[in-house]
Amino acid sequence: MTDLRALLRRRNQPSRHQRTLLKLGPLSGHSTPGQKAALGQLETEVVIRPFDPLTAIRADWTAFHTYRRARHEEASPDDPIITDEQEEEDERDPDPEGDSLRWVASANGRIVASLSTYLSKPDSRHFAERARFLHAHGSVLRPWRRRGLGRRLLVQVHDLMCAHDKTLLTLSTHEQDGHDFLRHIGAAEKMRSVENRLRVDGLDWTVLDCWEAATLRALPGCEFVSYGPRVSTEVLEPQLPFRAALLEDAPRDELEHAPIRVEMSTMNEWYRDLDRVGGAHHLIVLRDRNGAVVGLTDIAWDSRTPERIYQLLTGVQRDKRGRGLAKGLKAAMLRTIRTQFPAVSQVVTYNAQSNAAMLAINNRLGFAVHRHYGTYQIDRQAIGAWIGRRATNSRP
Repeated sequence: MTDLRALLRRRNQPSRHQRTLLKLGPLSGHSTPGQKAALGQLETEVVIRPFDPLTAIRADWTAFHTYRRARHEEASPDDPIITDEQEEEDERDPDPEGDSLRWVASANGRIVASLSTYLSKPDSRHFAERARFLHAHGSVLRPWRRRGLGRRLLVQVHDLMCAHDKTLLTLSTHEQDGHDFLRHIGAAEKMRSVENRLRVDGLDWTVLDCWEAATLRALPGCEFVSYGPRVSTEVLEPQLPFRAALLEDAPRDELEHAPIRVEMSTMNEWYRDLDRVGGAHHLIVLRDRNGAVVGLTDIAWDSRTPERIYQLLTGVQRDKRGRGLAKGLKAAMLRTIRTQFPAVSQVVTYNAQSNAAMLAINNRLGFAVHRHYGTYQIDRQAIGAWIGRRATNSRP
């Protein structure tokens, strides 16, 4: 299960719409044994300041791009990275639902750490339901860790939480340093998730044909129906409550979250993003003999990373589960990829580690685990107490 607009915001900043799950890097971390700061760094003053993409000058952008490429090399060296121009376009793109905020830590003009978050506008839809939640993502370049930058960036988030009455902070990481730091500040891991990847050239199409055929036998009179590269409002809107119900059913372990709502305005905004980057959205539904949707799966593609495609949600109506229908939907989805996206070589998907049923299907298809993510939560009072203790301990 993957959030929609997050796919187009998945680089180094959180989605401008509140994510169901952040799959990001560490807020800070501890250096490995024997790691030393570069010569002269200990004497360098590090300044924390806001980074506003709408007012940033060229020197600011140059420093930011140098930082994000260095961070990308640390965290995801085998993944594609978008161009500087594309990144700036993403950062400047307005969001009607809220505002993205970022702070950077700079040493002699070089950005060495960053933290970003997202504030929903008070007049945005269902604001009261998610008002207490705040998601943040940050990272400190490895040579600059254990310098107190994570704490200083966390102070900015805590101040923001106090100013906007946010009471629960959510952060995620896939790196050991990130886990160490989040546990150090007292955050509790509430969910563990898995990023799986599939090589398309290794698929056994005979098996997939059998899965589709078995689904049609299990539910007589049903059919797979495919829509894309855009799904019309007439088709999409009636399915949104079903999609929201499937998302609510998806395992989230102990993670606290606002009620999940999927509305046409959000889909339209996502489609605007797809238009901007030349992306595509394909939806495959399983309809029963009466035309009712009993299951669905969908995929998203971004022309800026054309060799990969993202599997979003796959789900089946509660009273139809246990019949192998999800396997048929997955097979139909992969057939769509083969016919509509012949240049795609890799499928990427995310699931809760506790979602054993879906992980079993992915495993049989040949998906391999790429990395694990931990999602942590900590309340505002605990953050303030930790910051206070650190400030007391650092006094002479």
